[in-house]
Amino acid sequence: MPLSRNGAISWWVNLSHLDSTSQPLTFATRLVNATVATPGVPVTGAVLDANNAGQPWWVVGTGTQYHSRQDHLKIKLAYDLTPAWRASYLFGLWRNRSDGDSQSYLRDAARAPLPYPHRPARRAAAAHGVADGHDVRPGARRKPARRLRFG
Repeated sequence: MPLSRNGAISWWVNLSHLDSTSQPLTFATRLVNATVATPGVPVTGAVLDANNAGQPWWVVGTGTQYHSRQDHLKIKLAYDLTPAWRASYLFGLWRNRSDGDSQSYLRDAARAPLPYPHRPARRAAAAHGVADGHDVRPGARRKPARRLRFG
């Protein structure tokens, strides 16, 4: 916004907002195992691919993906006391919030998403002592991880 003026008073205001989601920086994977010791929970959503060594593996989700929100406000105010003297004030506010999270591609038979068993607890769930079905209170025993069957 250009500088605005009304008599001896002048002002300038700038406001901006940015909301962005990054591409995944890492992916959760599991090498394809030709032998299955015990059958697990059948899942869908895994993507078959090959790693750098050419070995087949399942891509089961993202490891790190960020969502950022930035807000910026700047206000400049000025008052001309005399032609040679000016009183001015500058106010600025900048806020940045960023959340990094993992995301599972896996779905159970009812098409419900399966959470990562190692996903860190969210603040709200941790306040109640439960995160993704796991008791996160100090000294609590962790539930055993579920066996999953891909394919």
